[in-house]
Amino acid sequence: MTATTTSAGNVVTNWERKYFKEYTRASRFGKFEGTGSNNIIVAREGNGQIVDVPMVGRLTGAGVSGSTALVGAEEALNNYNWALTPTYERNAVTATKEELEKPNFDLLSAGREQLGVWARALHRDNILDALGAIYDGTTYSTYAAAAEGAKDTYLANNDGTVNRVLFGDAIGNQSATDHSASLLVVTAAMTMGATEISLMKRMAQTAVPHITPLRTTEDEEFFVLFVPSIVRRDLMADTAFLNATREARERGLSNPLFKGGDLMWDNVLIREVPEIADIGTVGNASARIAPVYLCGAEALGHAYGQRPRMTKKTETDYDFSKGVGVEHKEQVRKMYWNNVANGIVTGFFGAALDS
Repeated sequence: MTATTTSAGNVVTNWERKYFKEYTRASRFGKFEGTGSNNIIVAREGNGQIVDVPMVGRLTGAGVSGSTALVGAEEALNNYNWALTPTYERNAVTATKEELEKPNFDLLSAGREQLGVWARALHRDNILDALGAIYDGTTYSTYAAAAEGAKDTYLANNDGTVNRVLFGDAIGNQSATDHSASLLVVTAAMTMGATEISLMKRMAQTAVPHITPLRTTEDEEFFVLFVPSIVRRDLMADTAFLNATREARERGLSNPLFKGGDLMWDNVLIREVPEIADIGTVGNASARIAPVYLCGAEALGHAYGQRPRMTKKTETDYDFSKGVGVEHKEQVRKMYWNNVANGIVTGFFGAALDS
């Protein structure tokens, strides 16, 4: 007897109703954004083409005491603004009725979900671009797009008592007006450890103008340090930091040695952001260099001209073609006070790739 077999063309394919979507990491910056000045990212909404974010400096005068007249001894309130020009950012997916009938799931609903993921990822990338942005007093650009001369001017503006940039393990590694020469001092061994975190914190505290820490209570102040994964890896191998994490933190599986997540050192919250990219093999002896960003209040400005909204395709080819889209109008920029980065100390450290 010969058993009957079913022709391959007659086999019913039960397509999986659930579809898999590409994993896109949610923003690691959401909890640090708000409308008040006590935020790393200060958000503003406006209907015009330009949205101004005001900044007000601290008072540094001595004031008066005793019977000394205050009239005539008043102190001027330093204030500045950083202009943002939000622009539309859009994306969409479209399909014909022929294609919409093929899958066993709602293709346009899947498109809407992925467009939301795209918009969130784009906002995250805009923040990352802003953290490393270069401004030479005239031109604002991403770090990757900035001309070497612009980086040199930026470094000169953020050098000295301004204390905004650290190359490797010492302030003295910096060449005051030569960005590439400063990077060439950084060796592969100059990884970020506990000592370097404390140094960046002191730079922020002594910087002129002042970098304002974030406040949780009247007596509690802290900074936030955003680092890429390879820098977090090196930090976890630092003896002083490793011992403190093991001995001073909570015991058990909630310890960062086991669980991962945010770390803390010297009132600096260390948050891993895997999407922070290294800047290449531009260090000493072609050492790979990665940036980190120690942030206080009002480091970035985020202007919304329009919050994200879903749209529909209006040109439908006699109702045969359908599409969904998303659009928002925004701009995220590093905020500068008279050409000085308002709330960020940037560090450049050796960070070899995993072998």
